[in-house]
Amino acid sequence: MKKVHFRDRSPFLPLFLSGFVTGVLYLSIFGKAAVYETSLMSPYFVSKYSYVEFVTEELFLYTLKSRLSTFTILWLTGLTVLGTLVVHLYLFWLGAALGITVTTAAMKMGMKGILFCIAGSLPHVILYVPAVCWLLKKICEMSAGQEWNMRQWSNGK
Repeated sequence: MKKVHFRDRSPFLPLFLSGFVTGVLYLSIFGKAAVYETSLMSPYFVSKYSYVEFVTEELFLYTLKSRLSTFTILWLTGLTVLGTLVVHLYLFWLGAALGITVTTAAMKMGMKGILFCIAGSLPHVILYVPAVCWLLKKICEMSAGQEWNMRQWSNGK
């Protein structure tokens, strides 16, 4: 029988999924009233998208600025010993945000809401998931290197 070594495995997926479950449970237990009071994911809200014309240059620049700011903060924390902790918190936060979004869509629109979330994320998630996984892995490696350097420094080497 083959042994599974959990220390060799990345904690990324369990952290993301625990965040997702936390987001779903939080909204299911505490946020029912808030879901129904907001206009987010309502049929009126969704119908407005058929009349919107996106300016692709402005949307691209806005998205680039948003992603680069997150990337920069994560990368800079990778230069410290706190990088791995920040990566784990970020993964938990991403999972919770996705759980809250999908649960809101499901509560408001039913199965159509879940399909709406999948359709809205499918084109770019194919590129985002591998890129984010690579980035977070590199940040954890950088942070582990910083921890090793701190240990050597404190030993007088």
